[in-house]
Amino acid sequence: DEVLFRQELAALQASGLLDRADGATPFSAANFVVVPYCTGDLFVGEAVRDYSVGVSTRTVHHVGGNNVRAVLADLAERFPATRQIWLTGVSAGGYGALFSYELVAAAFPEARVDVLVDGSPLIEPTGGLLGTWRSQWQAQQPDCAGCDTSLAAVAASLHAAHPDRRFALLTSQNDEVIRSYFGYGLTDITPQIDALAADEYDQAQAHAFVVPGTEHVLLGGYRTRSGPNGSLLRDFVDGWAHGDERFVTVRP
Repeated sequence: DEVLFRQELAALQASGLLDRADGATPFSAANFVVVPYCTGDLFVGEAVRDYSVGVSTRTVHHVGGNNVRAVLADLAERFPATRQIWLTGVSAGGYGALFSYELVAAAFPEARVDVLVDGSPLIEPTGGLLGTWRSQWQAQQPDCAGCDTSLAAVAASLHAAHPDRRFALLTSQNDEVIRSYFGYGLTDITPQIDALAADEYDQAQAHAFVVPGTEHVLLGGYRTRSGPNGSLLRDFVDGWAHGDERFVTVRP
C-alpha cells in the first residue's frame, strides 16, 4: 500500500538521491520505477513452497522472477522510447538487478543499461546454500558458464558480455547482513569482498566503492558519505551515471 511504499523509500528520499529539486544530481529528471520485494528469492524464483515452523506451516510465494518479467512487460509498453536505464538495487534488490540484467536489456533493446548495486556483493555462499536456493526457488539465474555453481561467475559473465556498459558495486568489507545470509556467521568476509573488488570491479567499466566495517548498505549516505582517502560516495555514484573520471574503484 502507499504507506508501506513511502516507508521503504524514506531512506533514499532523505539521502537526496531522489531529490527532484537538486538539478546537480543526474537523476533529477528521471522516471523512477520501484519493484517491491516480498518473495524472499533475490528476484529469481518461480516456485511456491510450504515451510514448517514448529507446529504450523507457512506458504511462501518465491515468484520474484515472475514479478520481474511482469513488470518489464508493462514498462516496455509504457516507455518504448527509453534510451537510458540506470538499473539499481539495494540489498536483495541489487542481486535482482544483476540476475535480471539480460531480461531488462532484452525488454529495452534500444536502451543503454548501466547497473549500480548497493550491499549486494557476488561472493560465494557457503554450506551448499546456492544449490538449496536454486532448488527451493526454482531459480532462473543468468544462463552463462559456471553461473549455476558460482555467483562470481555472474559478475564475470556480465562484465565480459557488456564491456561498454557500466557496473558499480557499493559495499563494506565485512557486511554483517551478507556475512550472515551467505552462511559465514561471524567469520570475516573481508578477503572475499577484497578479491571480488580486485578481480571483477577494478576494470574499465566496472568499479566498486568499498568502505571498512560491517555496514550493510550505503546509498542512504549519498550526499554525506565519504570513503577511503576522502573519496565521496556522491562523486562515485554521479560518475557512474555520467560515465566520467569520478567513476573509479575506491577501497581500503
